[in-house]
Parts: sequence; C-alpha cells; structure tokens
Amino acid sequence: MRRVITAVTGALCTAVLLTGCSPPDLRLAALWKGEDGRWWAELRPCGDDLLNSPHLSGRPTEETGTAGSGTAGSEASGTGGSPSPEPEPTIDDSTGWRTWSMAPTGRVRFPLFEPPESWRAEATGPREPRPGYTYGLTFRAGADDRVYRGSVFASTEELATLRPGQVWADGRAMSMDEFDDVVADQC
Repeated sequence: MRRVITAVTGALCTAVLLTGCSPPDLRLAALWKGEDGRWWAELRPCGDDLLNSPHLSGRPTEETGTAGSGTAGSEASGTGGSPSPEPEPTIDDSTGWRTWSMAPTGRVRFPLFEPPESWRAEATGPREPRPGYTYGLTFRAGADDRVYRGSVFASTEELATLRPGQVWADGRAMSMDEFDDVVADQC
C-alpha cells in the first residue's frame, strides 16, 4: 500500500511539474479618459515588484467572445468581486503595442497608446481607440518566488460610459479610490 501511495504521489508531482502553472491573473491595471481627451493607463504591480513585458492588444469586440469584454465571466459587476480571468487578447495587425522585457518598479501611468519611450515598444496599427474594439492591457510582475499577471480588459463602448473621475478596472467603472482598494485587496 505504501508503494502505491508513493507511486501515485510521485506521478501527481511529476504531472504538476510537467504541466506548469499559469501565474494568477490580478486586476492591477486601470484605464480612463483624461482631461486631454486621450485614454490613460495605470499599471500597479504589488509594492515595488518588477514589471515585465507589458503589452496592449485590441481586436473587434465580436472576436473576443463577449458583448463587452470587461465584464466577461462576471455577472456581479459592481459588487466588488473579481471577474473570472478572461482570455488574453492576441495582438493582431490592427492595433496595439508590445514590449519584451524591462524592469521598472512600482506604479506606472502613461497615455494608453503611447507607452513610455524607455520601454521601446513595438506598435501595430493606429495609435487611437477604434470603435467596436476591445482592448486588453496586461503585464507580468513579481519578486522573489512570486509571479503574477496584471490586467484590464475593456471595450471602447465600456470606456465611453466613464464619468469624469472614474476609471475602468476589475471589469467595471469605479473611482480611483476604489481602484486603490482593489489593488490593496489583490496584493
């Protein structure tokens, strides 16, 4: 019996190691329309964790499989609950940007379609929001043995509903103070 338990435990451990694990998806990014009329983004890794490979991708909303991607998997919009992870949009030839590595730490705020020059981002398509598109802004972050993915997903239509002072994060409209609470809860 002991050999059977040891063999099963060993097989399970091997299976876990071979299949790997995806880092947890945390809602640590927000989008909003600034007073200057441009869309803005803020990435909030936990504490001073290092950011890695942030990227923006956009594609027509109907291709994302949701009516408005920011609330996919969550009918409880506005309840403070985290929506289930959404599939990461893929870069297409129409809009977005990608970086492959870097190491800024802490909070980063920038115009959505104009990532910081130091990131050396490779852009595709127009550098402005497209009607009928859903955007996904994601990054990886971590420190020591902890790695996670931060993200925000929203359609142009969802972002158009934001009132002054609101941001889109965690699949819904909220104040920046509420976003601070979301980040505190997830970190």
